[in-house]
Amino acid sequence: MSPFIRLVPLAASLVATEAQQRVRDWKMMAIVSAIGAVLIITAYFCLIAALLHFLTPVLGPIGAALAIAGGSLGLALLLALVVMMRRASARRKIRARNESLRRLATTGLSLVPLLTRRHPMAAMMTAAILGVALAPGKSRQND
Repeated sequence: MSPFIRLVPLAASLVATEAQQRVRDWKMMAIVSAIGAVLIITAYFCLIAALLHFLTPVLGPIGAALAIAGGSLGLALLLALVVMMRRASARRKIRARNESLRRLATTGLSLVPLLTRRHPMAAMMTAAILGVALAPGKSRQND
């Protein structure tokens, strides 16, 4: 019996214990996050009510509501703009990474004839790996 076979139950036990700990941590984080979300939503509505109460004497009830709605809309548009800019940046990074991979694969393919003379099997493996790397896949659909 291999000495590594004897370590399998110990490793399985450690993995199971680690998995249980992570599940407990995730449950605790979910509970804490839910409580935090409820408190944040409550604070948000209280802030809106206080702001409405503060602006009503100055702008009237309809003017105060419209001012709050306009401010909220402006903040929402600003947030959407920031999200769009971050997505565009991420797309540019992905495009640059894919272009770099294509250049590397092209360089590798140019070395295949050189390898074919000395190591035909290595050349075939290199060509296969580079062919897979150059093949269009699901990861490049967002180019």
